Amino acid sequence: MAYFISETYGVTMTSSSESGMMIALIPIAVAFISRWVLKEKLTPRQWGAVLLSVTGVMMIVGAKGFSQTSGSIGGYLLLLLAVISAALYSSISRKLRTQNTPYEITFVMMWAGAIVFNTIGLISAASSGTMGTYFSDAFQAETIFGVLYLGVLSSVVAFFCINYALSKVKASVSSGFANLTTVISVVAGVVIGGETILPLQIAGIVVILAALWWLATSKNNGRIRNNMQ
Repeated sequence: MAYFISETYGVTMTSSSESGMMIALIPIAVAFISRWVLKEKLTPRQWGAVLLSVTGVMMIVGAKGFSQTSGSIGGYLLLLLAVISAALYSSISRKLRTQNTPYEITFVMMWAGAIVFNTIGLISAASSGTMGTYFSDAFQAETIFGVLYLGVLSSVVAFFCINYALSKVKASVSSGFANLTTVISVVAGVVIGGETILPLQIAGIVVILAALWWLATSKNNGRIRNNMQ
């Protein structure tokens, strides 16, 4: 929850290039925090792969030129909080694997999020006098579609996959694949949005994919077998 709130407000207070570069630092933050929380150590090859994937993101973000810096200290701090929150989440979820299954962790996460955000929404609606529309809007077609896509697919399914991955490999290895999101965003922009892909973006995609292959095939990546209930 801290991640989503910090990222949402941080992105609105900074430029797209600034926010993209800050969020790309999550794998590095996970590598440091997981060493502290889980005593996990990356091999030199794994460190190289993590740094290479971050480099690839920087290449893609900078392909169209860096926009003017926002100069928003508050925005930077919120994005930094989002990065730290994501790193702590990965490490804690990985640590809980010995006592809880990915199904249980995801179940608790989703209910906690639903309770907290609906409470915030109800308080906001009550203070603005729109309590009636808060419930009526829930039955609109656009709202239902949004819940199915963002709530079910992008939250429940996505976080279950993340928690499952964290039960199998090192937190720092799993988080490295988060930068694949940048690749998918570029491809979606070209295929769906009709955007033009630039040579530096292609190079960045190649760098990220090479880094992830390097990371996935590295030894001592924390694979665990027969630990699932």
